Amino acid sequence: MSRSKNILSTIEDVANYLGANRADNESISRCVYKGTSCGAWAEVIEETAFEIKKETWSVRYAKVENIWQAISAERDNTPVEFSAVPDNVREYFMLNGKYDLEYNLQELANGSSDFTCTENLDAKYPNGVRLIFAVGSIVEGIDAEVQPEYVSLPAKGSEIDDAIARVEAAAKDLWHETHGCEGCASRLSIDFDFNVGHIPVVIDCSECNGYGISI
Repeated sequence: MSRSKNILSTIEDVANYLGANRADNESISRCVYKGTSCGAWAEVIEETAFEIKKETWSVRYAKVENIWQAISAERDNTPVEFSAVPDNVREYFMLNGKYDLEYNLQELANGSSDFTCTENLDAKYPNGVRLIFAVGSIVEGIDAEVQPEYVSLPAKGSEIDDAIARVEAAAKDLWHETHGCEGCASRLSIDFDFNVGHIPVVIDCSECNGYGISI
């Protein structure tokens, strides 16, 4: 694998660092799969990045024709259109229609037909995207997956290497916890037929030499 760049910021950087043929997830995953004993998968994930601002939000509700509705919203005492309310603030104040406003506000308003809720919140505003390198592994022969490792970019190449190494180590441990052969089962007095896929490997097993057998 190429180790030409120490700080990796883009999918191109990751692909070049790992020695992938192309700067796409298919090539990156294939490269990591071939370069690891556990056949790990890998990808670069693109997520929305957020800027977080501490703000005071107020939403006024009132009964209109005996039905509770959100009437207005304010941010730091300044009126704001509902369309400009950040998603996490919208969810907090139940403005997306996924909650039972009628029941909740009936309780909060305590018999009144007008109620204002005010809270200091960490409002999240979309602010570009962020890239994350992810790597994981499915252990062959059992219904189990190693917990994926995530590295936010920019990152050092060594951080990518360490994440891959941790997945390899976890996959190896899981393999040895579950992939004992009939000889291993016999040494441990375990019913092989009943416990297939859940037999630890015996390192000095004479039948598999401590490698286990793929179930």
